[in-house]
Amino acid sequence: MLNPDLITREELYEAVWSESVQRLAQALGISDVGLAKICKKLNVPRPGLGYWAKSRASRKLLKKPLPPLEANQVASYRITQSATKGGPGWSREALKQLAEEGVAVPTAAKQTQEGQPHPLIATYRGLLEETGLGVSGLLASKACLAVAVTQAELDRGLRILQQIFAGFEAQGYVPEVLAPKSRVTNAYGYVLAEPSRTGVRIKGIFVAFEIKEATYTVEVPPPPQARRSGRGLQPESDQRPTYRQVASGELTLEITDPTPRGMRRRWHEGGTRTLDKVLDAFFRAVMAIAEHEHQEAVVRDQRRREEEAAQLRKKAEADRRAELASRMYDLECRLYEVQEARAIRSFARAVRADAEARDLPLEPDTEVGAWLAWANGLADDLEQRAIQTLAIRRQKPAASPSYSQNQLQQTEAGLRHEVDLWRQRFVFGRG
Repeated sequence: MLNPDLITREELYEAVWSESVQRLAQALGISDVGLAKICKKLNVPRPGLGYWAKSRASRKLLKKPLPPLEANQVASYRITQSATKGGPGWSREALKQLAEEGVAVPTAAKQTQEGQPHPLIATYRGLLEETGLGVSGLLASKACLAVAVTQAELDRGLRILQQIFAGFEAQGYVPEVLAPKSRVTNAYGYVLAEPSRTGVRIKGIFVAFEIKEATYTVEVPPPPQARRSGRGLQPESDQRPTYRQVASGELTLEITDPTPRGMRRRWHEGGTRTLDKVLDAFFRAVMAIAEHEHQEAVVRDQRRREEEAAQLRKKAEADRRAELASRMYDLECRLYEVQEARAIRSFARAVRADAEARDLPLEPDTEVGAWLAWANGLADDLEQRAIQTLAIRRQKPAASPSYSQNQLQQTEAGLRHEVDLWRQRFVFGRG
C-alpha cells in the first residue's frame, strides 16, 4: 500500500502496474485524474486502455520500463490534505483512527428481494406514497423518512434506503427519524423551523441524510389566445413564460447535517452510475463526518473547560487582590488612628505644659482640666479601637472614580483621594 505522506517514483511505478488507477486513487483519497497528474509529474508510465482485460502473460509484455530520472525532476510526491477534498478517500485520517479504536465502517450489503422491510420504511411508506416530491412540506409538519421522489422511483429509493439501514445496523448503529421542531436557533442566532430528519447517531453525533430525485425546469407554452388593446387584437406572444419542474428519474443521496467544509456529502446518479455503486463511499463519508464533528465537540468542550478554569482563576486572583487591598486599607486606617492618638497625647502634653507655665488650674472641674481629660480619653479610645477590634474593622477600599459615575460621585471620590493623600503626608510621612 502506498504511503500518501511520501510517494516515491519506484513505489508508484510498481503500484500503477499492479493495480488499477481507480482503486489506487480511491485508496489514496484522490481522483483518478489527480493520480494521473502525479504520475506525469514523477515521469511514471501508466498502463494503456485494455491493459487489465488482457491475460497476465500479455501484461508482462506490455509493461513499460521506468525511465531514468531527468534533471530538475522530483523523485517523490506528498499528497496534502487539501488535495483529497471531494475524493472518495478524503476520510483517510478518520478511518485510520476508527480502525485503531476497533470501529468497523459499514459497507453496502447485497440485499435480496425477499425479506421484511425495515420498520421505519414500513411505518412511513404510506405517507411517502401520498406525497411524492411534495415530501418537503410533510417533513416540516410531521416525522417522515427524508425520501423525496416520484411514485415511479419510490420503490428504488426505499430499496437504497433499506441497504443503508442494513449497513448501519450491521455495525450496531440504529437509524432514527426525528420529529420536526418549530423553534431552533442556528449558529447565527436566527430562530428557524427544523424539519423532520432521517439519519444515524455515531459517537453522539446525529448525521442526517436524504434521498431525493433530481428535477429540471421546462417552459410551459402560453395558450394561443388574443387580448384587446388600444391598437386592436394582438397575439398573446409577449406574455412572460411560465415554467414547471419535471422529475428526471435520477436520484441524489446527500448528507444534510452536519456539513463540515472540505468533505464530500452529495452523490448523483448519471449514465450507468447508480446510487447502489456509491454506498460504500457514502458510509465512509458518514463515519468521517461523525468522527470530525466528535473531535470538534471534544475540542469545543475542552476549550469551554479551559475558559471556565481561566475565569475561575481570574476571579480568584481578583478576590485575592480585593482581600489584600481591604487588609491594607484596614491596616492603614488603624495605623492612622494610632498615630492620631499619639498626636493627640503630644498636643495634650503641650497644652498641659502651657497651662502649668501660666499657673492655670488643671482640676477636672476646670475648663482646661476637662479638655485634657477628654483629649486623653479620645486618644485611648482611638488606640484601643484600632488594636482590639481586628475582626470587625476590616472594610473594602473606596471605589476609584470612573466615567460611569455622576458628577457628585466623582467629586466625592476625589475628595476621599485628597484625604488619603493628606493622611499619607501627615501621619506616615509619605507622598
